Amino acid sequence: MNDEDRVAPSDNVDIYIEIRSDRADVNHIVCSKVCQLLADSVELIEQIQAFRFLDGRDLTGFVDGTENPQGMHRREVALVHASDDAIFFAGGSYLHTQRYRHNLTLWRSLKEQEQEDVFGRTKIDNIEYDDEQKPLSAHTKRTNLKDGNGKSIEILRQSMPYGDMKQQGLFFISYCQSPVPFELMLKSMIHGDGHGNVDSLLKYTQAETGSAFFAPSLTFLTELLEDES
Repeated sequence: MNDEDRVAPSDNVDIYIEIRSDRADVNHIVCSKVCQLLADSVELIEQIQAFRFLDGRDLTGFVDGTENPQGMHRREVALVHASDDAIFFAGGSYLHTQRYRHNLTLWRSLKEQEQEDVFGRTKIDNIEYDDEQKPLSAHTKRTNLKDGNGKSIEILRQSMPYGDMKQQGLFFISYCQSPVPFELMLKSMIHGDGHGNVDSLLKYTQAETGSAFFAPSLTFLTELLEDES
């Protein structure tokens, strides 16, 4: 998906493995074991070592994932619902990843008020602007969408910052019971609302990768293994 200088690339990769813990050494050990198990059966395309930054903030200084669903509602948003046409995939999730690279030098040239206008919420206190105060190009305006019935379109974000002293950014990860919400949000960011209002955050960060996966449930994998045996 692209429009002018706003680009969301698509990469063809087969397997995505996400390893999370509060210890970098444990993550490294598990990564090594996984690579040993897969051996020469796969080619490692990219490895991103992300980290928790302060109180759940992106490297821009803003809290990430503020609009995430909470409690049991997370399961309703992230997991495929059991129904006649999706029973085989119930409990699984549609997963999208994007590695964004930030231009923090350009970002830091903005005053704090200008940064807040880009996001549509305050930086320190993480308070979202009222609708009448929020610019139509604000990131929260472009990603907080509603369906035809006025219900919020939601995804579960699990993004984390990554980087060193040369390159910094955000590894975006989202889970949803359908691939459609992510596509609608990305379209709103890149193509805008049809009146020239696109996501102004994309002036300061660029997606360099993008992949789509289906993460099956443990039940699905167990049944698959039993069928093969």
